[in-house]
Amino acid sequence: MRIELDKAVKNRWFAASLAAALFIVLWSAESSVAVHGIGHQIMQDGNEWAGLTASSAYASWVVVGTGDPFRSGILFFLMPLFVVVPYSWTLRADMDDGSIAQQYVRCPRESVLVARYFAAFITSGLVVAIPLIVSLLVLLCFLPAYTPEVVSNLYIGMQPHELWAREFFTTPLLYVIYSTLLAFALCGLWGGLVLAASTIVRNRIALVVGSFLLTFAIRLINQWVFYILDLSGFTFSLTDLLYHGGSGIFPREAVPAAVVALVMAVGAFILLFSHKESDVL
Repeated sequence: MRIELDKAVKNRWFAASLAAALFIVLWSAESSVAVHGIGHQIMQDGNEWAGLTASSAYASWVVVGTGDPFRSGILFFLMPLFVVVPYSWTLRADMDDGSIAQQYVRCPRESVLVARYFAAFITSGLVVAIPLIVSLLVLLCFLPAYTPEVVSNLYIGMQPHELWAREFFTTPLLYVIYSTLLAFALCGLWGGLVLAASTIVRNRIALVVGSFLLTFAIRLINQWVFYILDLSGFTFSLTDLLYHGGSGIFPREAVPAAVVALVMAVGAFILLFSHKESDVL
C-alpha cells in the first residue's frame, strides 16, 4: 500500500490537478478580499450596514462562497474531475498493458486491489482537502476572522437544516474542519469508485470524462426532480454536497450525505470483488 500511495502522490497528474484547484482557490480568494474592501468602504462613507461578518474569512471561505459564488462554484463544479485525474484511471492503464498480471503474480490479487483503492481514495481526498485548507489560510491573511453573525445570514444564506449551521455561527473553525473532512471522504470515495469502474470501462478517456458528465447529470436531476414531482427536496448531488454555496434551495443534510457515501463505497466493493473473481486475461 505504501508503494502505491508513493506512486500516487508523486504522479504528475496529481500535481497538475492540485495546481489547477489551488489556482481557482486563489482566484476566488482575490475576489473575496475585494468584496470585503468594497463593503468596508461603504460603511465608512455612509450609514449603510453592509454586514461585514458576511465577508469575513470564514464566510468568504470557498465552501461557503459568500464573497465569490461564481469562482468558488467553478471549483466545485470541476472538483469531481480534478479528483479522478491523478490516479483513478491507473488500474485500467495497467490492465491494458498487462502489467497488472505481473502484480497479481507477486502479491495476492485482493491486496493489490485494496492498495490501489486506498491510494486512489487518499489522493482524491487530498486534491480537495489541500485547496480548502489553503483557501482559509489565505483569507485569514487578508480578512478579519469574525464569527459570522446570524443577522448577516441575509448575505450568507445558511439554511437552518444545513449541515453544521450551528457551528458556523458559533465556532466557525469547527465548521471548516467538519466540511473539509466531509469533502475528503466524499471525494476519496468518488475517486475509489471511478477506479473500481475502470475494471469494466475499457477507455480511460471515457472513464474520466464520463464520470465527470455523470456528476453533472446527477446535479441536474437533483435540481429538477423534486420540482417536477412537487416534493420537498434534499441534496444528493456530489457537487452540491461539497459546497454550501451550490446547495441552492436544498440544504446539505447528514442522512443524504451518508447514503451517497455508502452507495459509492458499496459500488466500489462490488466492482472490485467482481474483478477479483474474473480472469485477468
